[in-house]
Amino acid sequence: MNYKIMDIIIKSSLILPELTQTGAEASIRVEPIDDPGNQTLLNADPSNWIHSWQTPTTQSICYAKTANGNLLRFPNRADFYISNNWYIQYRRYNGTSSSLLRHLLLDQTIPRLMGQLGKLVLHASAILTPDDRCIVFVGESGSGKSTLAAICANHGAKILTDDCLLLHPSEDGFSCQASYPSLRLTTAAAAMTALATQPGQWCDNTEKFRFGQANKLSSAAPNPEPGQLATSQQTNLFSTPQTYKIAGIFLLEPDKSAQPNLHQPASADISISQTTDANSLMALLKQIFLLNPQDNAVATSQFKQLAALIRVTPMFRLQFSHNKHQLNQLHNKILAICHNL
Repeated sequence: MNYKIMDIIIKSSLILPELTQTGAEASIRVEPIDDPGNQTLLNADPSNWIHSWQTPTTQSICYAKTANGNLLRFPNRADFYISNNWYIQYRRYNGTSSSLLRHLLLDQTIPRLMGQLGKLVLHASAILTPDDRCIVFVGESGSGKSTLAAICANHGAKILTDDCLLLHPSEDGFSCQASYPSLRLTTAAAAMTALATQPGQWCDNTEKFRFGQANKLSSAAPNPEPGQLATSQQTNLFSTPQTYKIAGIFLLEPDKSAQPNLHQPASADISISQTTDANSLMALLKQIFLLNPQDNAVATSQFKQLAALIRVTPMFRLQFSHNKHQLNQLHNKILAICHNL
């Protein structure tokens, strides 16, 4: 079956309900490694393991460069072998569910492959404001990208994505395409933004619940307070997948309060300021998806694309405390800046 993700078409034997099916010709194939003879593809000499990424949940991603391709290993979860002609083969470990396997494919493997192909893919969330301005939130895992998207959705914005975003130059700036419509929140963040979790939405191997486009969302109260998700908004949480011009990018800095807190009063001011080109570049470099970080040609291409992005796109530094009492104030400040872009 063929599916579209961002600007590419993939043919996958693994059912991918998150993506839109298409009759267009695929440029990338995804299949399991069923033939025992092909298991050798997943064996790499120790000297070939040249990089690893560590996530906040202490789960690592390991990368090996082999003679005929690339190997991404998610220890005890799954392996993905990517040939030099971009044929993806995978092996799931015992206990790895289909939903987790799809997450590793759609939110890690394919974005890294796209980066290797020279495309600029950021670890980011994005929303479309009621006046059709596309705003992007970039930051480390846990910095509040998904929470911010949910806060804006509470006030009528549409969510484009909360994980991967493809950026490319357009006539008068940069435009973006989301990987697929989704929102993943911790239980505390979901309660903060008045999204009630439901059975079956728990994300395997994470501490978050997933709200997908097909999921029904319910308000935390029969009569929502201002800023809470109203019932009439439940079917309108996500925007239609297409290309949007970026109005501005907010670079998220670590929250001093560490974890979302429903009862903590607003003790720290929300800090939003325009940032320098150098600081923007350093922050964005940390959030691009790469397959082989030691490929100098790809790294140079990514650097040049980020430099071009920064020259034409308003960049802001944003720091906020994750507490319920600041939500309306935070949204209003973001919206006020967006109106002036």
